[in-house]
Parts: sequence; structure tokens; C-alpha cells
Amino acid sequence: MNILRPTIHITLLLALALGYASAWSRVDPAEYPQSLVPEETHADTANEVTKRLTRSHYRKVLFDDTLSSKVFDRYLAVLDPARVYFTAADIDEFERYRHQIDDLLRDGELGPAYRIYNRYQVRLAEQLAYMVNHLESGLDDMDFGILDEIEIDRREAAWPADRT
Repeated sequence: MNILRPTIHITLLLALALGYASAWSRVDPAEYPQSLVPEETHADTANEVTKRLTRSHYRKVLFDDTLSSKVFDRYLAVLDPARVYFTAADIDEFERYRHQIDDLLRDGELGPAYRIYNRYQVRLAEQLAYMVNHLESGLDDMDFGILDEIEIDRREAAWPADRT
């Protein structure tokens, strides 16, 4: 069992880092990715979708703060289901949108959704840079003699306090 845990660490590190290492000689998260911005057609689409959902003959959707909160939680869960990319500070910053999503979508305002997504892309690039750069520095300083664990299901775990 103790032999298995270091093997899991190595496998995860290599699977995540080596898969990208060949394409990224030195990764600089400041250069990647480029921020996405909403286009006018996206705002029109969001506005039209919310209109149709709230005026449907089959089933009207009550697009209120309760649904807004659920959409917010689901969006974060889709982007970062293992809670490893966003930090607690990121989530605190995004929290202001929790009960505004319904109003924002109704108005065709997609800026907050794009800001959250762009932050995710930055955090993803930072993680990739860390892994590739750490792998390039070698595995000599890793201590496989310690007993360590990986929390596999992090859906209910706290968001990391920082990026370390």
C-alpha cells in the first residue's frame, strides 16, 4: 500500500505534466491564454434564451435569485469540479454575481461569466506552468518516503487558500 501512493503521485504528475511538456518548452502563464470577450451576438442570444424560458407555454422557468444561485454553483462546478484551480479569494470575488446572474442574463450582460471563465483559464495556465517547470527541475527533490494521501473526490472540499 505504501508503495502504491508514491506511484500514484508520480503517475498523476507525469500524466498531467508530460502530456503537455512536449508542446510547452517553458510555460509563461502571462502569455497564455488570451482573454475571451463577449460579442454582441452572445448578448442577444442570452437575452432571447431567457425570454423564451420565462415565457414558455410548456413550462415556465422562474428565473430568480434562487435559480441564479444554482446556475452560479453549477458554473463553478463545471469549470473546476475538483476545486483545484480557483482559490478561495477568487470565489469570494465571484460571489457578488451569485444573485445577479438572472438579471445579467435577462439584460444580455455576459461580462461576469466571461471574467470567471478567463480567470479559470489563467489558473489553468498557472498550474500547467508550475507542473512543467517543476518537472523540468527534476524529481530528485521529491520525497517518496513520506506517507501522503490524495483526496480524490473534492466536490465538497474547501477552495484552496492560495496557489501553493
